[in-house]
Amino acid sequence: MTSLSWKVIAPALVSAQGDADAPSDAEIFGSSVWLWMQGPNHRNLPLHALDRLLLPAVRSQQFALVMEADAQTNRPVGYMAWANLSAEAESRYIASPLHGLNEEDWNSGDRMWCTEFFAPQTSPHRVKRLLAPLFARASFRYMSHRSNERGAKVFTFRGTQVDPTYARQWWSTRPMLALQRTNP
Repeated sequence: MTSLSWKVIAPALVSAQGDADAPSDAEIFGSSVWLWMQGPNHRNLPLHALDRLLLPAVRSQQFALVMEADAQTNRPVGYMAWANLSAEAESRYIASPLHGLNEEDWNSGDRMWCTEFFAPQTSPHRVKRLLAPLFARASFRYMSHRSNERGAKVFTFRGTQVDPTYARQWWSTRPMLALQRTNP
C-alpha cells in the first residue's frame, strides 16, 4: 500500500529559500492550469481568464498549491489564490470577476480577496483544512463559485487567530463600494 503525503507550496506565506526542489513559476502555472482544466466550473472559461486569474497570482507569489505526493510522483490536487485590492479594484472585481482585475491591481490595497479556490481532484474540505493554518491570522472576502451565473454573493473568512470583534470592525471600515446588481 502506498503512503500519501501532502505538500503545500505557498511562497508568500512559507519560505522555500534554499529549497533546491522548489518548483519554477512555469511548473506552478502548468500545475494550476492542469487543475483548472479538471474542474467543471473552470474548463469552459475563455483562455484569457488564465492571464487574468492565474498568472498574476503566480507572478506575485500569492497562491497556495496543494500537492499529493507518494514515493514516485507529485500530483496537484488543490489551488488557492488571493489579491490585496484597493476599493476601486475591489469594485471592478465584484462587477466583473473575469475581466475586472489588471495585474497592477493584484497588490493595490489592503482588501484581501480569495480570487480562486479549486480542488477537483480531492475533497475541497481536505484542501481547506491543509490551508487553514497558513491563514490563521488573515481575514478575506470571496465570492460564491457561481457568481457569474447568479450574481455576486460575497462571503467573509476569518482565521482562527483573528478576534471576531476586530474582524467585524475591520470589515465595517472597508465596506464594498459596489455590488453587481442582478435581475430576479
